[in-house]
Amino acid sequence: MLKVSKNWRKNVNKSVFKKISKLLFLFTLIVFVQQMDGRYLATAGEDGKIKVFEESKKARFLKHKGVFSILFSTHDPNKLFSVGSESIKIWNLVKPRGKEFEKEIYGRFCALSLSPFDKNLIAFGSKTEVKVWDLSKSECIKTFKHPSRVLSVLFSPHKPNILVSFSLKLGTRRDVGGIRVWDLSKEDEKKSRVMTLPCPAKFPNSLMFSPRNPNMLFVLVSKSIEIWDLSNMRQRKPIKSLYVGYGNSGLFSFSCDGKTIAVISGKTIKIWDVSDKDPEKWKEVRTLEGHKQNVTSVMFHPENPKRLYSGSGDLFSKYGEIKVWDLSKDEGKCIKTKRSHRGGVVSIAISLQKKLALEKPEKHREEKKYTDVKIITVE
Repeated sequence: MLKVSKNWRKNVNKSVFKKISKLLFLFTLIVFVQQMDGRYLATAGEDGKIKVFEESKKARFLKHKGVFSILFSTHDPNKLFSVGSESIKIWNLVKPRGKEFEKEIYGRFCALSLSPFDKNLIAFGSKTEVKVWDLSKSECIKTFKHPSRVLSVLFSPHKPNILVSFSLKLGTRRDVGGIRVWDLSKEDEKKSRVMTLPCPAKFPNSLMFSPRNPNMLFVLVSKSIEIWDLSNMRQRKPIKSLYVGYGNSGLFSFSCDGKTIAVISGKTIKIWDVSDKDPEKWKEVRTLEGHKQNVTSVMFHPENPKRLYSGSGDLFSKYGEIKVWDLSKDEGKCIKTKRSHRGGVVSIAISLQKKLALEKPEKHREEKKYTDVKIITVE
């Protein structure tokens, strides 16, 4: 009988194990990247690093101190924006490894939004101000002031020159905090503010426009999502409130067809069906479970409404997790899990397969309203 020594591993060349481990790592990486359905999948972590996955290539790392949010440009799928504690960085992923950095804007930022109509236009919240920046000129072209700290900024995906910002509510004063809608086409700052909506919560979280209705704004506050109709200038209350429960971290995501919402709730993700025209018929359809730590980020694929990505972890976690979900079936299924970032994942971004050019809609002379946006894909 052949006897095998207990220390047989010491007798084998270590280089063989290294090669096998590398092959296994590349195999798991390729399987994970195949679930992306996009050119790039990027994640930002508590460790101050941005991890970029690309098909058939080894993942690359970008460093940004205090990074908490990342976004891909809809005009150029190779351009990545990251927001950190001291600056906003712009990366060009076409460039070779180690040379991706392109531009940096210094300051204390809390939010960032990219204009879907102008590739050189971005808006960010800095303390009590909302600033609109022209990247081609490298200068600030508009500044709007809030009476309290700005928490969120969002360009309208349907109407050019429309910007929405959200500030912290302080005390019981009605003029402090809330949602403000700005028109960038007007030069005077007072005239630029076309609407102010009150916010009942002291700690509002995030804003998002409905992909199906250009006038419907969704605001996540405390335990519910409030829906506001921006076509009604005199409204003082939301038209609908969806109770999403305890434990949400202030993040939610719309599917690209506008029929589904994913809301973070502790270690789970709640899926809501909002396909019906009547908001009273909107309902929670399923709960996605599987994360071991609290979910910190969630995002639908920009072109596939049945594919969802989520990240979890915190400062006390050894590693964070990224999960890919398939929502084509009723129960929802996790099709891939990937360990990423020491401490946890704070943000996820997915680029488009092709460039997405938004054509500015023409104005109607009589009603002075914008028609639907035309979407053109460019190779």
